[in-house]
Amino acid sequence: MVSNLGVDLYTHVIDWEENKDLQLSFFKANVVDIELLMDNAMIALNYQQAAKYGLRYLLSGCNSATEGMRIPPHWNNFKYDAYNIKQIHKRFGTVPIKTHPIISSADFIWYTLIRRIKWVPFLDYFSYNKFEALTMLQKEFGYKPYPFKHYESVFTRFYQGYILPRKFGYDILRVYLATLVISGQISRDEAMQKLREPAYPDPRQEEQDRIFVMKKLGFTPDSFNEYIRAPAIPHETYGSEKWVSDLLLSINKKLKLVDL
Repeated sequence: MVSNLGVDLYTHVIDWEENKDLQLSFFKANVVDIELLMDNAMIALNYQQAAKYGLRYLLSGCNSATEGMRIPPHWNNFKYDAYNIKQIHKRFGTVPIKTHPIISSADFIWYTLIRRIKWVPFLDYFSYNKFEALTMLQKEFGYKPYPFKHYESVFTRFYQGYILPRKFGYDILRVYLATLVISGQISRDEAMQKLREPAYPDPRQEEQDRIFVMKKLGFTPDSFNEYIRAPAIPHETYGSEKWVSDLLLSINKKLKLVDL
């Protein structure tokens, strides 16, 4: 797509030892939102690059039509919770975090209020249909679709299809499919049929992903099984800065300082 569209591509490679240690900290903490680390880093990098190059707008593929439904409480965590990330790492980590991108609530307010950088979900400005987009991508760019949302990533696929249902009892696909039902892109019957299908259509893929994740993070089969059996612990146990974000957003709403 980069070649066909003639756009620039910037790739940021996060230091693996730092990222590995942070991920292991989240596993040891037994919190649900292991992906908080990469979601937070993605947001941080976007704002950092926009600030670096003096950009005012970040065009995001986030949209209401396919992901507008709020994820139930305790299925994930507040994505700007830098304090939670740092406290979990402080308790369980061993590698100093020097370069890993992290964004806090205060950072977000600074980027949006002071630097006036706006996150724009541009797909919400017109009628967006996921399946029409997939057809166009396959036809014009040779795109190869995958079974479920975010299954392009080995870790995310394993996290959503294996760890979430087995350790935490959550099926995130329910939220994704419900959103498509509400936006009229699939029927309820189609959604129910999808929910009856296994998270891993190919059992061999599940085993390959399990072995890959254990190897990358240094788990043995026994230690990984112990992790799956261990009880979940709420993120708030380790401290959170969500109250800071709520306070800042409340002040902004009253004073109308910036349109978020």
